[in-house]
Amino acid sequence: MTLFKVGFGLFSFFAFVGFLSTLLVVGALLFRGRVLKRYYSLLSAERDLRELHRKYALLEERLRKIDAALLEGLPGDTLPAGENTGTIVPLPIFVQECDTPCAYPVSAPIIRGMHGDYHIGVDLAVPKGTPVFATAKGKVVEVGKDARLGKYVRIRHARGYETVYAHLDSTTVKVGDSVRTADMVGFAGETGMTTGPHVHYEVYKDGKPIDPAKLVK
Repeated sequence: MTLFKVGFGLFSFFAFVGFLSTLLVVGALLFRGRVLKRYYSLLSAERDLRELHRKYALLEERLRKIDAALLEGLPGDTLPAGENTGTIVPLPIFVQECDTPCAYPVSAPIIRGMHGDYHIGVDLAVPKGTPVFATAKGKVVEVGKDARLGKYVRIRHARGYETVYAHLDSTTVKVGDSVRTADMVGFAGETGMTTGPHVHYEVYKDGKPIDPAKLVK
């Protein structure tokens, strides 16, 4: 009987030790899983942060070049002869929120105005990479590229107005995006039918083109 009790006691002891060992192993595995999950999450966040830093550095460099260009001014011989109106339009960031187009998408000389059905809209001379801004709040209804306009963005505004921003180097919005006045829609370029970098800007009212100059406040 005594041997039975001793044997049972030893069995119980080792069973308890085995149970504790199993708990420790399972706990260690679960803890390791959480630690690894946290580690990979931190690695992913670090990669995202590095990418944001890279994009910020690129944007900062572009803004630096834009500031330098605005301070120095554009050389007069870069503009087509006889078409420069001499008008420097105000930056859209200085306007209030608008439901309908009330500014120009960049601050630049107007080098070409509307000419009936031959040239719809206005051309504004800016260096490649200049940020282009929405001239009123609205919804992006088209982002595309064609032979004439190059890369372009079309925005629908209130009361039947639409605006088009063309010859872009790249776009920063997608179809369905809601934008506010002075939100960036892309960067100026020379895509499509153009002899140099500039922004082509069109305004439509109920599907008919109108002169943007009549809407600027």
